[in-house]
Amino acid sequence: MPSKHSIKDFQPKTWYHVYNRGAYKNLVYRNKQDFWVFRKMARSWIRKNPGRIKITPFALLENHFHFKLYQENAGDMTEFMRSIGTSFGMYISKKYDHSGHVFEGIYQAIMLP
Repeated sequence: MPSKHSIKDFQPKTWYHVYNRGAYKNLVYRNKQDFWVFRKMARSWIRKNPGRIKITPFALLENHFHFKLYQENAGDMTEFMRSIGTSFGMYISKKYDHSGHVFEGIYQAIMLP
């Protein structure tokens, strides 16, 4: 049976609270450059895919993140999270000679009213 968060059935034109934390509660962002790179990757995806994702105030903490995220079409959020998760994981792996997961698992997303 798949985990509760592995099957995503997200609605279009909807806001979500999206979050995840570092694997084993480890640090995800070890310095200001790591925070900056993550933000840059998110902004870059949004610029390349105009109108598909909106992010309002969010929190990047040392070992986790929170977004308030709007997706225009079903699947936009999944594509966005997969893209930045993979890109940032590759960045961390190369920079810190890290192997294994950077994030604890599949991101969590709760539909907002």
